[in-house]
Amino acid sequence: MDLEDEAAVPWMAQYKRNPYPKRVVWQQEEVLQNSFYWITAPADELQRGKKVIADIVGNTIDISQCDYSCLTLSLCDQMLDLDKPVKVTFKGRTLFEGMIERQLSTLRSTLYERNDPSYIFPAQIQILCAD
Repeated sequence: MDLEDEAAVPWMAQYKRNPYPKRVVWQQEEVLQNSFYWITAPADELQRGKKVIADIVGNTIDISQCDYSCLTLSLCDQMLDLDKPVKVTFKGRTLFEGMIERQLSTLRSTLYERNDPSYIFPAQIQILCAD
């Protein structure tokens, strides 16, 4: 880029990445990804235009749109209080409600999957998104 990209460094330096946003709007584009922030979709269902919209409010994860058959939600204490029951809703329907156990194996697998210390999660929930 003939060093033209160096102008972006000061601009980027003023921002800090939030690895655990309370709202995720994820739409697949040209480069297909099976995970985005704390949400993972089935690799065999990735397709341009598919979308997931999810919000965390308190200890509830509300999914208002999901174009996949299922999702894996990776969770940590910075996102929710994992010492209290967690609720997951999809279009107003409760898909999960209860305690989520932290697992060493989940910490290990999420580290290996993403190789990013910000995306090491102690807990996961798999949910079905069928209407």
